[in-house]
Amino acid sequence: WLESGKLPEQALPAAPTTPAVKASENTIAYLHALYTKKPVRAAGDGRSRELFFIGLDAHAWGIDEADAVKLATRISVEKHEPPEKADVIAHQIKSAFKYRRGDFGSLLTEAATKTEKQQVAARLKFERIGRARDLLAGYIYVHGAERLVNRDTRFELTTLQQINNYILSSLGEPVTLADVLQNSAIETADAVDFAPGEPELFDRVGQKIFNKFQAGDAPATDGKAKAAVKVFREHIAYLSTSENEEKTLLEFFAFIAQRPGEKLTWAPLIISKNTGIGKSALSELAAQLLGAHNVGYAESDDLTGQHTDYIAEKLLVVAHEVETGDKNVMRRLKSLITEPRVRVIAKYARTYETRNCANFLFFSNRLD
Repeated sequence: WLESGKLPEQALPAAPTTPAVKASENTIAYLHALYTKKPVRAAGDGRSRELFFIGLDAHAWGIDEADAVKLATRISVEKHEPPEKADVIAHQIKSAFKYRRGDFGSLLTEAATKTEKQQVAARLKFERIGRARDLLAGYIYVHGAERLVNRDTRFELTTLQQINNYILSSLGEPVTLADVLQNSAIETADAVDFAPGEPELFDRVGQKIFNKFQAGDAPATDGKAKAAVKVFREHIAYLSTSENEEKTLLEFFAFIAQRPGEKLTWAPLIISKNTGIGKSALSELAAQLLGAHNVGYAESDDLTGQHTDYIAEKLLVVAHEVETGDKNVMRRLKSLITEPRVRVIAKYARTYETRNCANFLFFSNRLD
């Protein structure tokens, strides 16, 4: 048998046995009762996501895919007006079975080894985690940056303590982020980036990337638009001391508005010893063009300090009252203006790297 390369029959290891798992009607009724207690969701208000969650729970409780579709259909008929389409239900259940972590019927198998009292405690924990999942349905957790981000508002929590405190204060029940992650109760990504032109979630070198870029509102196209352009051009001309300066500033604003995410390797510095001439109006305009959430503001101390969170996920950084003659600071500014990536350093948060899409606009009242 050595020459043939085959082991004799008696030497072959026994194939692992997988216990047959099949949910009872009581388990299906339990999940049905659990979901019918949840708030009624209108179309576009998380109905598809709820169907996906039904699939996740069905998988964990040993309900096969066909029965899970029947359960989700029944819940939709009872809770949704009109009921969700059959193909949408089937797709959400199929996706849930594909992406669910853990073995099929893991909760059912685990319950079989527990006492009745322990089974009650386990179900109560399962229901708490379900409520945490509903709370965090609009969030995504990014492992590489260790932060919880609201996908609509981009509000984020940046430490484990903040996240656990948020869950506890919102639910009033002891559920931790570890519980949520272990039970696939929240969508996750491997890393975060700021990438205009990419979808919210995209793959890069085998990693799932969460894109924090959000475009600003579309510009107005009503009759006031031409008047606004006229006022803007007149204001640029008023701040400029030559036609070349005026042309350069106009092209600067055109570039950052039309090509979000692309960097210039230089930045305008607008100097005037007089105050109240309307320099700040340019930054207000930029916030209208790009979206206020895409514009950051920095003081001289920010530019010289070690923290760089003011530049993270921004298309433009406006620095008022710039004042320095320090060559080290100038080298640092050059790096921030020109480098394609930036290491984001913030207080009490994990350091991470992201794309540097920020262009800069500097103001000063000192002629020197």
